[in-house]
Amino acid sequence: ERVAAEGEARDRGSEARRKDGARADGGASGRPDAQLVFCIDTRSEVIRRHVEATGDYETHGYAGFFGVPMEYTRYDTDVSVEACPPIVDPQHRVSEVPGDDDARASRDRWADLREAAGEVVETLRSNPATAFSFVEGAGSGYGLALAARTLVPGRVRDLLAGADDAVPDDHEFCEPGVHEHDASNEGLPTGLTRDERVEYAATAFELMGWEAFGRLVVFAGHAAETANNPYDSSLDCGACAGNPGGPNARALAAICNDSEVRAGLRERGIDV
Repeated sequence: ERVAAEGEARDRGSEARRKDGARADGGASGRPDAQLVFCIDTRSEVIRRHVEATGDYETHGYAGFFGVPMEYTRYDTDVSVEACPPIVDPQHRVSEVPGDDDARASRDRWADLREAAGEVVETLRSNPATAFSFVEGAGSGYGLALAARTLVPGRVRDLLAGADDAVPDDHEFCEPGVHEHDASNEGLPTGLTRDERVEYAATAFELMGWEAFGRLVVFAGHAAETANNPYDSSLDCGACAGNPGGPNARALAAICNDSEVRAGLRERGIDV
């Protein structure tokens, strides 16, 4: 009963702060400071409640593939994933298009170094002349790493996170290739036509019932990180067939930022 009462009081307080913020900040223009769209996954509810409690912010729920059924290919890989619900067939092929040369060069250097190190280790493990000596020599190193992950997992995680942050991620120097439509390839067409981009954007806003747009609109995809877990994919976005939802969120954001798409939306009575 106490937990229930505390939760009810917290919700009342959050709602009051949200309404006060809306009156103070957005009352004159009727526009919220920001609108954030999350996947309808129940894990998003906690985030949405706290975001709305901090100010004049609206949150909305939408299917985590953000209405863009696509086959997605990361930068520098030939492996594609179907980033849409299993009951929906992908309609487009979307790949990352690199832009920032400095960030791309940094990422490529790290990828080349990691690939070279992996090849050395694989050679030592598979070569009959070095396999036994490699296992004997590397065993203590693997043992120390295992002990560190067991005894001080937080510090190991922070160390790995720091090393990971030093290397640019794909989204830091790439843009989803939604604008370059090409139907000449076999299979799915690459990119989207203008009419398709307008339709996806209009459908999203109409389904969410938007009548006014905030100063900032955020599409938030979600993913999970786990180690040695056979249920890894089940922790990612179900609407993306067990894959991260970030690429779909970025694809819809790129569509909505397109001036041609905004002109097409205005023709349909939607002024972004």
